[in-house]
Amino acid sequence: MDKKYFVNNVAGKEGPFDLEELKSMQIPGDTLVLPHGSPQWVRAAKIPELEGYVSNALKPDPVGKKVMPSSSLRPKSSNRKLKRRKVLLNWFITILGIGILFLAIIYLFG
Repeated sequence: MDKKYFVNNVAGKEGPFDLEELKSMQIPGDTLVLPHGSPQWVRAAKIPELEGYVSNALKPDPVGKKVMPSSSLRPKSSNRKLKRRKVLLNWFITILGIGILFLAIIYLFG
């Protein structure tokens, strides 16, 4: 049985992935990975099987700070959803403004 791994990114815990899938993801070295059966998350750069497959060098831990996974694995759909929400909000505000203006004209001249 192949060893399985979970990846912790902005979207949360994802997986399980086998070693070949994990290598093809080109995850950053500071991304947290949980080998199946292990009780502790480990930085990808510290996993010997991934040596040469992580996309950047391991950065030192900031003193007193928690290690957070890289945001490069953030789903691109979340950016699209945010843009869509902004566009819809702008349309809503525009239509609301036109409606208020229309009611004001009717009130003043009607």
